[in-house]
Amino acid sequence: MSKTLKEKVVLDMGKGIAGWVAENLKPLIIEDAAADNFPRERQR
Repeated sequence: MSKTLKEKVVLDMGKGIAGWVAENLKPLIIEDAAADNFPRERQR
């Protein structure tokens, strides 16, 4: 990952697809992200 990307992009835990993956520490495969109805329910 580039240094610029690390410095400029902020992802909130639990928010959106990337946040869900980071919070749940599980991979997530979504066939059509544009058509998927996010957010997922929080699983703790």
